[in-house]
Amino acid sequence: MRNLLKAAVFKSLYFIDVQGRLRNKKHREGRITTLCLHRISSDNDHFFDPIKPERFEQLIQYVLKHYEVISVDDVHSNPGKKPRLILSFDDGYYDFYSNVLPVIKHYSLPSNHNVVTDIVNGKQGVIWTEKLNFLFNYFVEKKPDDLLQLGGVDYSLKQYQSTLDGFYITILKKLFELEHNDRETVLDAWLTKFNLKIIPKRMMNWAEINECAKHGVTFGSHTKRHCVLTSIKSEAEMGEELVESKAEIEKNMGRKISILAPPNGLCDDAVLKKASLAGYKYVLGIGEHSYMKNMAEGMTFLSRLNLISEPQQDMILRIEELQSNLRKYRPV
Repeated sequence: MRNLLKAAVFKSLYFIDVQGRLRNKKHREGRITTLCLHRISSDNDHFFDPIKPERFEQLIQYVLKHYEVISVDDVHSNPGKKPRLILSFDDGYYDFYSNVLPVIKHYSLPSNHNVVTDIVNGKQGVIWTEKLNFLFNYFVEKKPDDLLQLGGVDYSLKQYQSTLDGFYITILKKLFELEHNDRETVLDAWLTKFNLKIIPKRMMNWAEINECAKHGVTFGSHTKRHCVLTSIKSEAEMGEELVESKAEIEKNMGRKISILAPPNGLCDDAVLKKASLAGYKYVLGIGEHSYMKNMAEGMTFLSRLNLISEPQQDMILRIEELQSNLRKYRPV
């Protein structure tokens, strides 16, 4: 009932063009809208469902009609007659090359893509969040009643079967707190416990990345191993994630890069300082609102809106930040 009511409200708001009013407000304020996208694919995944190619095409048609699409390097240029928007992608999945590149080539649109270098190099087969999604999709299908152990706490899967989506977020946030190797150990133990073998998704290689770069795609670092940067305690490990990933991209692309996108959008002042020291000019986070903030040492922080698979009108309203604005009025 709640979902039906939400759908009806959003449909009504879309019909009266509330998205146009919100878009015009951002333009008057001189704000840049930065979108964060991940997979564009016909695959299905309950916990990380890709945006389908036909929905992505609809998104691009909306963007073309109402926005001027710019590159990250153009954020300090003077605004034009339309509000400005950046298309930003994370992770380096092959479906960017197969499903996104043809579209942005056709419309000559600039974009940004941030890659995990150990994945591109084949040193790491699977991003850790993909392991978690794979595991929870198994829970949806098989409904086991086992216990999950994390941080000395036993979680009964039977207890959470009716609220798996919320339980997934709980576990995800707990995993954010662990250091990378500890997180990988926990996830691998869970996969072993349920006798699950994950098949890695295809990722772009350096040849495909360089082909994308010929068509207006500006690449950045999504770190070396998709680590949660805010959980890193070792200076050496932080250097690997920020400095080594940057150097690896520059070596394989033959050009300097200036963009860092911290995995899962998790970033704090310490990470920003380390990013500046590593030579990054732009840090791309994820938040409820899209905004730009000039930092010390000439660095710029861009907060991106994370787009998910959802009906077209909901996605458009999300781009114009309706959902984010409504959250301000939720009862505490």
